[in-house]
Amino acid sequence: MDRSRRVFTYHAPGLALLVLAARGRAAPPELSEDDPKARALGYVGDAKRTDRAKFPQYDEAQNCANCQLFEPQPGSVGGACSLFDARLVRAAGWCSGYRAAM
Repeated sequence: MDRSRRVFTYHAPGLALLVLAARGRAAPPELSEDDPKARALGYVGDAKRTDRAKFPQYDEAQNCANCQLFEPQPGSVGGACSLFDARLVRAAGWCSGYRAAM
């Protein structure tokens, strides 16, 4: 057996594990408006649909994209929200947990 084949055979399992680990890092699931916590906080995927009677503190300038709790996800229309266990929320969304970004 030639040396390069032995080196490859020795390192192949480790490389395979690295590839599998990288693939395992899928994006978190998107938050559903029907989720119990989402309902409790009045989450909507489009802030324009916020129930103003129920949430009078809502302002048209507010959305998830400009909230302190929002972490944008590259290549996504949303990002992770710490209020919802880092599940994805839409950048255009809103909930009563909104905190203006500083």
